[in-house]
Amino acid sequence: MEAAFRAMTLLCARREYCTYDIREKLRTRELSPDETSAILERLQQEGYINDARYARAYAHDKLLYDGWGRIKIAQSLRLKRIADSLVQEALDELSEEQYLDTLRRVVRSKQRSVKEKTPYETRQKLARSVINRGFEPSLVFKEIGHSDEDAADDWMD
Repeated sequence: MEAAFRAMTLLCARREYCTYDIREKLRTRELSPDETSAILERLQQEGYINDARYARAYAHDKLLYDGWGRIKIAQSLRLKRIADSLVQEALDELSEEQYLDTLRRVVRSKQRSVKEKTPYETRQKLARSVINRGFEPSLVFKEIGHSDEDAADDWMD
């Protein structure tokens, strides 16, 4: 059991893990449920794993580096068995300015590759693509409307 604890501390020292991830790693070591619980409790007490800290880091990184929206981040955290209250706290800590900048970046990036027969089909395909990244539909359609206006302004210049 001590060897498993040390192995998990080495993993946690390299990057953030949540309780669910560590539980899954311990499952492969054929430990009893009591031993697994004891190791998890000790890791939490010693600060190696903290689901709130994990949720904040995860939400920040998925927004910034992967261009995910709040909906997809929340779903992914829930799949890792993070409590809804911790998920909401992590999402609340995301900067609104950074969130909207990421949305704009994703829309602009996708706009370059989406080409359909009509402007309506193009907007719909673009919207579906960005919504699938986890952004709220109302924000997506608002941003697509702004980017359409920007494109029209560029054409007029």
